[in-house]
Amino acid sequence: MDYYQTMTQKAAEGVTSLAAEARKAEKALAAVDDRIEHARQDVERRKAALDRHRGRSTEKLAKSTSAFQEWQGRLRRLEREKHSAEEALALLTSDVKPQAAAARDAARKALRQALAAAAREVKVETCEPAMAEHFDAAVAEHDGFLAARARLFREHDVSPPSGGAPVARCARLDAKSLHRRLTGAPWLEFTSKPPPKPKPKPDVQQAAATAATAAEAARGRP
Repeated sequence: MDYYQTMTQKAAEGVTSLAAEARKAEKALAAVDDRIEHARQDVERRKAALDRHRGRSTEKLAKSTSAFQEWQGRLRRLEREKHSAEEALALLTSDVKPQAAAARDAARKALRQALAAAAREVKVETCEPAMAEHFDAAVAEHDGFLAARARLFREHDVSPPSGGAPVARCARLDAKSLHRRLTGAPWLEFTSKPPPKPKPKPDVQQAAATAATAAEAARGRP
């Protein structure tokens, strides 16, 4: 079973448009971030221009009255431009970006819900029934072993010892999470990570040979 392909087919109808909306919202938010950065740089440029102009006040005042009046007019214009740039930056950061972020989050949430619904449908319709069949096969192996053992002992007219039933082992099964309902079959959960790979066992024969060689060499020393 190719679960990825099955989920993709289940989600094909609704997910395509939702994925496009999520990408569109993501790009819109990125565009707002770029605009905020440009606006921030614009504010810094206008602050620097205003500071430079203020530094020329003494020069213009000493030159002439008309020069100083011209300086004052440019000062007021630079202050207005700086104030407008600051207002634009504040509007982008306080209003525009939160709205774009909320739209992005809503689009991603809708996409996530659609994908989850497709995966849940495949889980219920395909994966869980297949897993149940495999567990049924494991139970049949268990019962077959016990039936054969009982027959073996019965044919020799002796009773089998207590215990000895085969145990199903898997490092991915969490035996502590066995769940039971008042009705229906119990179930186990899987651990979230695959089991660690076993460490290679040391070669006992090779180690013994190496030790014997070392002992022989030691005896041969003067």
